[in-house]
Amino acid sequence: MGQESSQSRPATCGTNGGLFRPRTSRAEKLKRPRPSVARQRQGRYPHTSNCGGQLPPSPPTWSRVWGSKATPASINLTQSPSVSSLASGSSFSAHGGRQSPAAEALPLDARGEHGGGHPQHPAATAGPAHTLPPPMQPRPARGKTQRANITIATQNLNGRARLAADAAPTSKWQTVNALVRQQKVNVLGLQETHLTPTHLATITTLYQRRLLIFNSADPERPGASAGVAFAINKDITRTNNVRFIDLIPGRAALLILNWRDGATTSILNTYAPNRAASHPAFWSRLEAALHAEGITRIDFHLGDFNLVENAIDRAPARLDQLNAIDALRDFRTAFSLQDTWRVEHPDSRLFTFRTRREALFTQSRLDRIYTTPSVAAAVFEWRHQAGAFPSDHDLISVRYAPLDAPTIGAGRWTLPLTLLTDQAFLTSVVDCGRRLHTDIDGCAAARSAQHNPQRLWAKFKRDITSLARTAAKRAHGRIDSKLRALRADVAALESDPSLDTDNSIRRDIALLNDEIQHLADKKSTNERRRLKAKWHTHSDTLSKLWLRANAVK
Repeated sequence: MGQESSQSRPATCGTNGGLFRPRTSRAEKLKRPRPSVARQRQGRYPHTSNCGGQLPPSPPTWSRVWGSKATPASINLTQSPSVSSLASGSSFSAHGGRQSPAAEALPLDARGEHGGGHPQHPAATAGPAHTLPPPMQPRPARGKTQRANITIATQNLNGRARLAADAAPTSKWQTVNALVRQQKVNVLGLQETHLTPTHLATITTLYQRRLLIFNSADPERPGASAGVAFAINKDITRTNNVRFIDLIPGRAALLILNWRDGATTSILNTYAPNRAASHPAFWSRLEAALHAEGITRIDFHLGDFNLVENAIDRAPARLDQLNAIDALRDFRTAFSLQDTWRVEHPDSRLFTFRTRREALFTQSRLDRIYTTPSVAAAVFEWRHQAGAFPSDHDLISVRYAPLDAPTIGAGRWTLPLTLLTDQAFLTSVVDCGRRLHTDIDGCAAARSAQHNPQRLWAKFKRDITSLARTAAKRAHGRIDSKLRALRADVAALESDPSLDTDNSIRRDIALLNDEIQHLADKKSTNERRRLKAKWHTHSDTLSKLWLRANAVK
């Protein structure tokens, strides 16, 4: 009553298409003759060993040509079969494959017999026409996410290379690349770049994955004088429709950035002359160059202006030449620009440039960012960072969020992943968990509105958060703590009422800034060494670091 074995089945190959064939050993399969090339191209592989050398009456292939009889000329290969034709004209072939009587009249391509019997095209019958769906289109490349705000900064590089003997000719651009990555600066305006075409090509090759660089070199001495540039962070900024206009070579350039859909932002970068007598001609020439390009609106005007408009911006306090100040103010009035930081902080003192002449220490706010009144309502987070670059000038940055941009909060705090390997922190968490377990067990006998597992669990989470914040501050190292303390001391000294008359205070500020520069360089060196070691360890593995480094930007 069991199932019939395969060996007791009859070996047939007639009209049943060889559905039941006896099992064949591997040795017998190897003895079978190989089909000719012509039969391979037609997709016909008859088993002659079990059929006495007789070929089946029709090829044992699956045909997708369904429907009633038709001639090759009446077959439309761009239409799919109708339901009625499938019901009326379809039939089973003698070999188990579904085949239409019209299939024999079709050429091999239409019968689907080329390439091992796979159909080339679906065919239709005389029934109602149904067009095939369009082919699947490839998914368009995903662009960069539109940001609700951007960070704009200005920095005087004071040359392209460090003063160290072993420094590379473009060593300061390594700091530029690190700064825009760490602080997420979208657009960085640079002055005194001193870039020749060779230097620019080298920098572009080294940092092209993150930085889009536009440079305006001095026409007479490109490697030793002046030069203004824009460095755009391609990781977080759309760079599809960027327009760069070189207004005055080496002194002024304009960047028009389309970082939001349907809106553009124009940023003017200038490096004004050092001699105050050259300012009136410079600002008149710049205004004429802007009008020649059809520019009537400037959203941001940043750079090193080499003069101040108010005596409070120098220590000791003094005014610059009035004709130079009037020329700058006339230019600002023509384009409705204002010193927004000074408007928001009318009595504060801030200095971006420090110098020493023999025993006299002086300070001034030469680096500024001007905006229009409409843009002034949408800028926030003004930042002044001493020691951000190996330069005698400080970095100034501001964030800009248009009024119609969505509001984005500060986010929520998360546990730094580095603490997962901090044994002291983990031990403290385990101790807190044990105390929580004991306290929850005690709630079973005496539970109240103020003493219950829910409140104990909430207290446990607050304790863990407090421990994590303390451990994170300790893990970040002593350099950050020292930098914060030093910058706080500098801010306190700059607000001293006797700053203008007491040279010793300005001397102390200069010494503190030297220490800030030293610690900042040390921190930058440590970060480069850490990234280099990480890249050396993980660059050959399929990790997040490798994917980010090789992503298309």
